[in-house]
Amino acid sequence: MMIEGLCTNKETKERSSVFGIPLSFVLRHSSFCSKSRPAFTLIELLVVIAIIAILIALLVPAVQKVREAATRAQCLNNLKQIALATHALHDANKVLPPFSAPNQTSAITLAGPYKGAIGYTVFHWLLPYVEQGPLFEKGKYNSQTVTGGPGWGYISCNPIPVYICPSEPYPNGPEGYGMGASLHGPATKWSFGNYAANYYVFGDPNRPSMEGANKLQNLPDGTSNIILYAERYGTCGNSGDINGASTYCNLWGDATTGWRPVFCVDNLTKTPSAVGYPACKLFQDRPHPINGCVSYLTQTLHTGGMLVALADGSVRSVSPGISAATSTQACDPRDGAPLGADWN
Repeated sequence: MMIEGLCTNKETKERSSVFGIPLSFVLRHSSFCSKSRPAFTLIELLVVIAIIAILIALLVPAVQKVREAATRAQCLNNLKQIALATHALHDANKVLPPFSAPNQTSAITLAGPYKGAIGYTVFHWLLPYVEQGPLFEKGKYNSQTVTGGPGWGYISCNPIPVYICPSEPYPNGPEGYGMGASLHGPATKWSFGNYAANYYVFGDPNRPSMEGANKLQNLPDGTSNIILYAERYGTCGNSGDINGASTYCNLWGDATTGWRPVFCVDNLTKTPSAVGYPACKLFQDRPHPINGCVSYLTQTLHTGGMLVALADGSVRSVSPGISAATSTQACDPRDGAPLGADWN
């Protein structure tokens, strides 16, 4: 039945019933006339806020770990693609490319399939094998497209996705994503990379020269024991000034001294100063990119160690606790020394 005026008509309340139940009983237990529940007290509210804060504090590190795992996996995948591209290039030309031309305005002089390319680095030669064939074809070995910049008509000002690690501290320069972050040079119109190539594999320390003509199958120590590529910060300095004279960018397409994406040349110009294979210095474990970064060393961007690509095409992490001796042995392709137990 329909009841009107449940809470206002006293006479109706006294005379009426609902299905034989006194209306007064219904009204006492009805939501129509019950009082609203009191609001939260201040103490209850503070407890709820505290619980939420604790949950957030527990969640944030977990999210950070997941994000770091994802970027580390992406970086490993980049190195794998670069290693496979190197093998494909080697198979096509039957010899590894030289690390670079003597400088950004000079041509490679070494006889063979790479001769005549002006200002090229190993990373130029890899472009067709990392889905950048049209960009490589634009170069055509000539100075107008390779050394005629920097500028947007210049192929080395193009950020290459597989050359960039998502953990890079300065992914955006003044000219945009993937461009150098330092006005020193200036590097701002050049694209950086987060990987560097081993001079002892791609160069010729016996001359010494940045132009090597090596074959993977001829590496004396075997391909599974030699590092081809390692990580490096895109922008790196130790003066505290991102535009300071000691801040350099790792420019994937620059054969100029100081900016070369090369390691195992342990001086600021990244130019071999003597014949031979001096011990390659140990990598830096996540240094501050501007206050504590040495531009000619390699730097890991991740917790847990340096990510590297080996000459057999595999990728792995090298522990930050590795000894300098074992690291040196993994970079030297002809020393004949077995890798230390700390390599595994």
